[in-house]
Amino acid sequence: APRNAAAITRQTGAALAALDPAHAETYRAQAEAYAQELEALDRDFAAFFDRLPHRTIVFGDRFPLLYFARAYDLHYYAAFPGCGAQTEPSAATIAFLTEKARDLPAVWYIEFSNHLVADSIAEAAGTETAQFHTCHNVSKADLEAGVTYISLMRGNLEALRTHMEP
Repeated sequence: APRNAAAITRQTGAALAALDPAHAETYRAQAEAYAQELEALDRDFAAFFDRLPHRTIVFGDRFPLLYFARAYDLHYYAAFPGCGAQTEPSAATIAFLTEKARDLPAVWYIEFSNHLVADSIAEAAGTETAQFHTCHNVSKADLEAGVTYISLMRGNLEALRTHMEP
């Protein structure tokens, strides 16, 4: 979650300042500026979720977003726990997720997923699919284009707005 990233950024800035005292102020100032951007992102996510009548999301995929879900008090259901190595959910799991997704505007999948499970659940539930970028993986093209954690998370916020706002 962005608030965790802000804390990590400040700690990293402090550690770099300690290792390189000649540039300590630069490290601290840049870390603080980035941490403030992350905190603004955190406030935007919190404000978005506070406006929703429901806070339930269904992932037809892995779910490496536990900290994110906890940070914004989300109820979540997923085909696979965490980053597990399973490749096929059980029929019971698909049926359960389909039932949960019936009243939701989207079933989510993560980057680099074939999203076949999400597609199946969404089709059975009569809804659509959408990507949520975990920020754990970026393509070479994304890296070369200069994507950042903040730009990816802002993209996630826009996807949430598109698919979840009433």
